[in-house]
Amino acid sequence: MIKIMKRKKLLILFLVISTTAAIAQESVKLRLNYNKGDKYIVKTKQSLDSKAMGMNNSTSMVMEILEVNDGIFTSEMKVEKIVMDMMQGGMFMAYDSSAKEEDIDEMGKMLKPQIDPMLKLVITSKVDKMGKVINVDIAPSTIPNAEQFKTQTTISFPEKALKVGGVWKDEKESQGVTIKTTYTVKEIKSNIVVLSATGTMSGIAEGTLTGNLEIDKSSGTTLKSIINTVMNAQGQEMKMEITTSMEKM
Repeated sequence: MIKIMKRKKLLILFLVISTTAAIAQESVKLRLNYNKGDKYIVKTKQSLDSKAMGMNNSTSMVMEILEVNDGIFTSEMKVEKIVMDMMQGGMFMAYDSSAKEEDIDEMGKMLKPQIDPMLKLVITSKVDKMGKVINVDIAPSTIPNAEQFKTQTTISFPEKALKVGGVWKDEKESQGVTIKTTYTVKEIKSNIVVLSATGTMSGIAEGTLTGNLEIDKSSGTTLKSIINTVMNAQGQEMKMEITTSMEKM
């Protein structure tokens, strides 16, 4: 009886070690893999802190895959809701685009003309399976601050398969800022790849960034990301945190 129990323990230990080793050796090729008609709810929360002002805003958008053609994905994104609050010069202002007119205070009514036009935006993007952005169109383009929606959260994936500890670099330029990011694979789960990110910003703003991301293995979707930046623009230091999530509808 004792010998049988010892054998069982050894077998369990063997299975644990084998499973752990298999996970450690597992590799994955990250690729975007959408189907026509796929829909995602994309939520972004952003907080900004500086001596001059503090601001929090959240945006909810719906993304639909309109076309899939030879590894090129055409998507359309529409803004559903924007919530913003800010403190500047001792003055607090807040606005919720989903609020009823009678529930909006005087300060909110000052923000309404700046925010509501963004609810009419339609952002059409073409991205390849490697996450490279081919083209972004925004309509109507005449809406103030529309350019900020051209910044894509898609990660450019490497050609090689990745194991835990694997590293690759990416570089993007947007609105006068060049962002160089290094991604490291921290963990490979059954359906999620966990990444860490570090990087630098240069151009009209200088700074650094750190963050963590969760990538869906089958679709390449960034399910969740938290990016923290510390930057200096025009001699003023600003701290920003951006949290993004994507969930299939």
